[in-house]
Amino acid sequence: MSCGLLLLRSILIVALWFAALIDSSPVNPQKLVPRVTLQDLAKIKGAVLTKDGKQLSCGVGLLDNKASLVSADCLDYKDGSVDTNVKYKIYTDSGFDGATDQLDVMKITVHPAYNKESKANNVALLEYNLSSNVTWRNYNSINRSIWDNVIYAQRVLTDIETGSWGTAKMYVHSLDSDAICSDLSPIFKANQDEFTCNEVVAETPLSKLSSCKIPYGTLYGVTNNIVHQAGFFSHAVVKSGSDLCKYNTVRTYYTLIGDYLTWVRSVTGRTYYYFKPSEDSLMKAPAGANFKMNDVPSAATKDAAVVSGNLFSLEANEDLSSSESNTDASTANSENNGNSVSASGLSTKNTIIVAVCCTVGTLLVVVGLYFLIRWYRGNLSKTRDPYSSARVQDLLTNDIGGASLPHQQHQNNTFPDIPYDRPPPAYREGNQRPANNIEAVVDAPETLLHEHVLPDNIHHDKKD
Repeated sequence: MSCGLLLLRSILIVALWFAALIDSSPVNPQKLVPRVTLQDLAKIKGAVLTKDGKQLSCGVGLLDNKASLVSADCLDYKDGSVDTNVKYKIYTDSGFDGATDQLDVMKITVHPAYNKESKANNVALLEYNLSSNVTWRNYNSINRSIWDNVIYAQRVLTDIETGSWGTAKMYVHSLDSDAICSDLSPIFKANQDEFTCNEVVAETPLSKLSSCKIPYGTLYGVTNNIVHQAGFFSHAVVKSGSDLCKYNTVRTYYTLIGDYLTWVRSVTGRTYYYFKPSEDSLMKAPAGANFKMNDVPSAATKDAAVVSGNLFSLEANEDLSSSESNTDASTANSENNGNSVSASGLSTKNTIIVAVCCTVGTLLVVVGLYFLIRWYRGNLSKTRDPYSSARVQDLLTNDIGGASLPHQQHQNNTFPDIPYDRPPPAYREGNQRPANNIEAVVDAPETLLHEHVLPDNIHHDKKD
């Protein structure tokens, strides 16, 4: 049993070493997840968009106290233009200055290259509070090459009338996207530097807002644990399903703000800034007022469906914005970091799960094999008759001077009347096994007669 315990300990050590090796893989060592919390997110002023007094899921790229960017799909249209009869309002949370506000949208400008079908340039500029001066601004992170990771967040109002805010949800994710992102969305494939993509959907901060899990609204870039806003939700593509309530695979896509800051400046006449971790951390955004994405015919492949716009009222089988049809979804249920991602690409939680499962599984297999071998050997020792060996029978026969064993018939049996029974199995001496006792049988045949006395006319030659 001591050998078995030693083997189990060795297997356990090897399994734990293997788990540590997975978690410390040298793949992208610079992409370790920082420990960003909701408190870090709360330092950035965020916003929620409402339409006719109803809260929308649409993410808001809050630029300052006078302008924001949102998805153009979140707006209502009439005769090809934004419906001016719809009342939109921006609610801002306390953020860094502790002050909240409710601002009526006064002007809406949709990006001139917006394509509703392909989701190219799915951007609209909302302006409000136009008579006031700029009293604060958010800084934007537009250089994705400096991001360690990204945060997906969803802010929520608990009461629109009073402007009461609930606890936001956030999810820390790696910037890298998989091949499915390009396979499902041609617009992403043609403009990978203008989007981020992930597989994450989550329950809404208030369950009454939606019965289905939906994408987060806003994107933030993380550099050395410093968080700045970077984009907002554009669209999702679902496969093997009809919407976000019923699907098999989903990928969600977020438009980056930085590409459109100079266009915003051309509309508002104000300059906006982006974050850069250098000697001068705040620098003017580069030129490019005429920037637009590479357009494609559609936002999704033929066997997939596009989901966009407001998703808070989403119910199963509801007719959504675009449809054709068809989503492996990772669900984020944490209100804080979600699953932090290790350098190997596996999340820390998944690495622990894999390590524990491998260790337990290996131990069970080893223990099972150990007891199976013990059972087999024990069964074999019970059924094996050492006297069935021809060699042992010849030795016994010759040693008794021509006598035969009970089941043998020899015509020349010299002693037919000997009261001879079959010898008992080989006995044990101390810790000897039966197989090691054969020599003892040859040297001392009398011990095999089991209290039968040899006749006087049987003699054994003994060496002096």
